[in-house]
Amino acid sequence: MIRILWSILFILTVSYAYWIYINRDDKSLVESLNSIENLDSRIEIEDFVIYRYDRSRLSSMVKAKTGQFIEPNSVELFGEFRAYRYFPDGTQESIRSENAIGIFNTYTLVGLLNGAELNSAELEQDVRLKTTQYTLLTESAEYLANVNLVLGDKPVQVVGNDRWFRSKNGFRLDLENETIELYGKVNGESKFKK
Repeated sequence: MIRILWSILFILTVSYAYWIYINRDDKSLVESLNSIENLDSRIEIEDFVIYRYDRSRLSSMVKAKTGQFIEPNSVELFGEFRAYRYFPDGTQESIRSENAIGIFNTYTLVGLLNGAELNSAELEQDVRLKTTQYTLLTESAEYLANVNLVLGDKPVQVVGNDRWFRSKNGFRLDLENETIELYGKVNGESKFKK
């Protein structure tokens, strides 16, 4: 009698396992976790602000209305994104846009919070890059840290001391050499002092 019960229990277990196998979802667990439908932020911070100090001197600040950590190496910032870099001589550079995404050289959230270097960034809507020499205005831009370039394919305007330039087909800003290439039809004005 016990042998018959064990046989029935075994047949039921195998049948149930086979039923689960037949009715399973075709996606693997990794695919399910990485699918777009499940792409919720791991951490979301309202009134997002990050300060970076060089010893006791404030060297940079990044802020936005909302910051989301979706992947361990990326931060998405929404609403009035602002980034400032402060220099020891008192000058500053700034970048602003409505939204920004930063990809960092780390694969952990702890590494990101411990000052991982920026690999690339995408800026969208009302982008303004301001240095001591000029202000660059466009609708979208991409920063590539490994080559120190800012690229854009939207119309751009560059305003500086006694000069301005416009381009309809984008730009390439080399931050290392402080040069900018404007693409397409370019117009502008430059006043030289006597």
